[in-house]
Amino acid sequence: MEEQDVHFRHILLYYFRKGKNVSQAHNDADDVKSHLIQFFAGKNQKFYEYGIMTLPQR
Repeated sequence: MEEQDVHFRHILLYYFRKGKNVSQAHNDADDVKSHLIQFFAGKNQKFYEYGIMTLPQR
């Protein structure tokens, strides 16, 4: 959990530097998280198998 907190702080810092306030930054970070969850949930097992099996070739 601690590692996730560090990543979240980096995301907030990124948005602060773009001139957003805490509320805007938090909402944007939540939107990104939601989209990533949907993206990876929509992938089937073959997607992950192919990616893992081709790692040695990269």
